[in-house]
Amino acid sequence: MTCTFARMEDEADEELEGEPDALLPPYLPYRSFRTGVERLATSGRLPPRIDRSVLKTMPGGTQGHFLAALKSLGLIDKEAAPTEPFRSLVAEKSARWNEVMPAIMQARYSKAALAALANGTPSQVVEAMGQGSKGTNAKSALFFVMAALDASMPVSPHLLDSKGKPLGFARGKPKPKPRKPAASPTESASAAASAGATPLDPSMLSQAIPMGPDRYAELRWPADITLDEIDELHDGLTAFKTFMQFQVKARERSRAKPSEAKDGAS
Repeated sequence: MTCTFARMEDEADEELEGEPDALLPPYLPYRSFRTGVERLATSGRLPPRIDRSVLKTMPGGTQGHFLAALKSLGLIDKEAAPTEPFRSLVAEKSARWNEVMPAIMQARYSKAALAALANGTPSQVVEAMGQGSKGTNAKSALFFVMAALDASMPVSPHLLDSKGKPLGFARGKPKPKPRKPAASPTESASAAASAGATPLDPSMLSQAIPMGPDRYAELRWPADITLDEIDELHDGLTAFKTFMQFQVKARERSRAKPSEAKDGAS
């Protein structure tokens, strides 16, 4: 079972060179895709060409995956110009999304993928992606189901939990890495209370991350976090790293200036 994103011609490969997995089904977090599309259309008109220069609010890696998703879904052409389906998708401030997106998905995904979406299991949806590694296919499957739900398309009940959210799509067994176990909600709340702090929300989990001898940062996340949200968290942490590097370098420069002035005076 394969999607219609199969590698078609050698010429297509050459045209898409430089963008990661441009002919694979989209596999970035669906929320990043939807947000990116809406930001491009904030002025009511799409740019004449969609490239990295108009995606500055996105982390670098996400930019490439977003452009690949647009190409995979037929939303930009060989010159990266928006296609008519793309213009229709964002028309009237995305008011036509639930009308246009299903048509795009029907045209771009295979019969096997659409059948699995309608009445299949998570493993069948993953298998129907067919082009990439097991992990990439799992991400593609999650994007596919999230896009269908957002567009109000019929989705198999076997793909959803009791709250109507997508079930997890297995990504294979990761290599085990030694790490400090995360504190349970009960332990976190108890520790906060004993320290005189406001107890943590029991629906949140936390993890102490070592930064050096006796120095830690604490990361907190919802206990019911989804795979899509984990990818969003990764992108956010990448952007945060860049921001913090800039802040620390600026602080070090400001500290060096008084010292240089003192040396010059002497």
